[in-house]
Parts: sequence; structure tokens; C-alpha cells
Amino acid sequence: MGALDIIPVPGHPGMFNRRAAVEAWQRAGSPDVTYGGRLYGEQKRLYDLFRAGKGSPADNPDATWMPLAHCRFAAWDIRGITPTIRARLIRAGFIFPYSYEGWHCELPNVKQYAIVHTIPSTSGEAVKPLPKPTPAPTPAPAPTTRKATPVTLYRNDSTTPYTYALAGDSPGTPANWLVTTRADLARDWAAVHGSAVPLDGPTFTAFAARYEAPLSVKS
Repeated sequence: MGALDIIPVPGHPGMFNRRAAVEAWQRAGSPDVTYGGRLYGEQKRLYDLFRAGKGSPADNPDATWMPLAHCRFAAWDIRGITPTIRARLIRAGFIFPYSYEGWHCELPNVKQYAIVHTIPSTSGEAVKPLPKPTPAPTPAPAPTTRKATPVTLYRNDSTTPYTYALAGDSPGTPANWLVTTRADLARDWAAVHGSAVPLDGPTFTAFAARYEAPLSVKS
């Protein structure tokens, strides 16, 4: 039995989270929650719907440099958050990292926890992804070939002309969120990375803050 275990959430059938998150939540008085842990597959489904213009904004679970606190089973979405409940959760050890998501709290340093692919998980170690089948041998890439990284093109529909952002390369640096209002450049980006995902102004700004946040590197 360890803090990294994935366990059922008392009083919420079908909901799971890490033991550390559940015990801290209980210390805060077990406020009502709408979401705890979210498996990789479910987050990928939500992200794919978002990319197709059929769902709410959702983070890419393959962009593992991002917090992805729900996928790491270290976060809660609180129903009916109040200043009193928020204070209790902070005293219990949670942080509220996003001003635009006042209901969302998570354990500090969430990237120390692995993204969860299956339930249940074993205790004592961070959850590791299931091994992928060994692919058939392929020719070695040319020396100039770059490793693929998750890249998404976003469009701010609240500006005239539209503002576009190419996101996902070189996390934690200005190159991670390349912005333009040039429609011709945006078309070139879309030809390579897929059609732009439309966002309203506040969501575009919130995404920019996430993508441009510097990485925290442990010494």
C-alpha cells in the first residue's frame, strides 16, 4: 500500500484517484467532486473530439510535458466550490493553478506522477504505460530527420483578422507558441499539421499561458 496507488473514491462509484489525492481530499472534508482521475484513452477521446470541432477544449495526452493532472490521477474538479472549501483543500495540500478553472485543484508537482493507462495499478511505483507491440523493422531515418512532436494549430476567432498559433514544439520556450495573423502562413501550417482548431478569445489566451509556461527542471 502506497501513496501512488490508484484506489476507488469513497462515495463515488466508478471514480478513481491516487491514494495521496484521496487522503488529502478526505482531510479537506471530502467535498463533492465531479471528476478525479481520467485514463489516457478517455483524454485522447476528448482531445480528438476537440480537434474535430465536436467537443470542449481538451489537452493532448501525448504532450507529456504538460501538467495533465487528471491523466496522472492527481487532481479533482470540485462541485460547488466556495472560499471555505477552497481554503480547506489548500490546507490539505492542494493547489489551484488555473484562475480560469476555479473548480480545479491538484497535488503539487504533478509531473512526478506517471500518466495512467489502466486500472487498477500496482502500489509502490508510479504507473507506467502498457508496453506497445514491437513494430516491424523500418529503415533508419536520414540524419536530418527530426523526432516527431505533438503539434496543433489553433485559431482565435475573437480577433480580426484571425490570430493563429502553432503549438507543441520546443516546450517551455517562445518557439512553443508561434503566433501569426498571416492567413497565407496559417494555410501553410495547416497543410502540414491539419486544420486549425477554433477557440474563443479567453480559451486562446488560457492555452497560450499553458504552452508558454517555462518548464520546471529538477536539479
